[in-house]
Amino acid sequence: VNRPLSIDMLLRVAKAGSRALRSSFARCATEHKRWIRTETAPEGEITEGDPLGTGIKEADPLVIVSAYTNVDTLAHQPRGKSAHFGFYVYKMNTTTGGLTLASVCPGVDNPAFSRYHPSKDVLYTATESILENGVVVTYKVHSDTGKLEEVHRQDAGGASTCYLTVDRNEENMLFVNYWDSTLGTFPLNIDGTPEDKVKLIETKFDASDAVAKRPKPAQTGEKKHDANDPETAAERQTSAHAHSIVLDPYLGTVAYVPDLGQDCIHQYYLDQKTGALDHRGKIPADTVKGPLGPRYIDFHKKLNVAYVINEMSCGVAVFQFDPTAIEEIKAGGNRHSLEQIQTISTVPEGFPSIYNTAAGFALILLADSSLCPTEVISSSPSSSSSAAAAASSRGSSSIISVRGSHRRRSGV
Repeated sequence: VNRPLSIDMLLRVAKAGSRALRSSFARCATEHKRWIRTETAPEGEITEGDPLGTGIKEADPLVIVSAYTNVDTLAHQPRGKSAHFGFYVYKMNTTTGGLTLASVCPGVDNPAFSRYHPSKDVLYTATESILENGVVVTYKVHSDTGKLEEVHRQDAGGASTCYLTVDRNEENMLFVNYWDSTLGTFPLNIDGTPEDKVKLIETKFDASDAVAKRPKPAQTGEKKHDANDPETAAERQTSAHAHSIVLDPYLGTVAYVPDLGQDCIHQYYLDQKTGALDHRGKIPADTVKGPLGPRYIDFHKKLNVAYVINEMSCGVAVFQFDPTAIEEIKAGGNRHSLEQIQTISTVPEGFPSIYNTAAGFALILLADSSLCPTEVISSSPSSSSSAAAAASSRGSSSIISVRGSHRRRSGV
């Protein structure tokens, strides 16, 4: 058990009648012949420690995987079935890349987004459901065993809580609720645990309150938010849907909130002392024809450039970031701090976007930061030339990468 099992070995074990654990294996990084190992057992049987007795090392880094436990209460319909546990914690062998299950974490429903504290062994997760308010659950992480110890629960005041951000001073947690399009903050104690003092506001929108529009769980065969046809897109934009909240990299005082329902990026000024958020205008998520459906925004690590991924238009909008506008917003102004300079598709030319939705991206800082994404290729995101990678919300099999070229040091 201290090394990856081959398929032949797995079959021999199965034929021998060993069914105490059901093992599934997924090959990753084929050229290096690495394997990921996942062990599952009846619910409650494995909760912590080293279930296979493999002698994992305390110094091995943790890989924490969250899973939906009740897909019937989601706005979309993921592929696959509900998981037994909300979290599966693995130890990674940094020599082989292998993952060994160290613990599982019951007692949390649909952990949709997690955030690790910048300086403490504390993990926050937000739960997702369209039928009830989300909850921000705080865990103490035991790095030696991989156990997640719950220490606090905080009602987020809205449905489908989907994003968490810790401010620069580590004094406030910012969050958004997708279904209600509400957002807010609560203060953090010195040990990283939240205080029960939520400041909640509603995203600016010219429509009736989204709370009254909460539907019942979708029945079998009923359309959910996993399609990208015009009818579904129009229905998804009948109200505002705040999808994430990210602070500017300059002063950390302007919060950007992509709004899938309004095709814009909201600007909010964060008062770091009180945790209050004040709306300071909104920026179009792209100049191309909508619907766009912005989900996430991220900033280049070295350049004044921001990237926004638009789910329904399957594109990445690139913006020039203006730090001087942040100074004006701090002083009470509302000038736009982002100016669009580029749009790039996340699917190949001619590919019908009705069969795809763009779910997210990751910025990878290479040795040569002048790489500019210019071409989309259908491949694994492990290509050494990739400067950015985008993922489809239709499953991991749809991952694509954006190939970089040496053009100019501009971040576009």
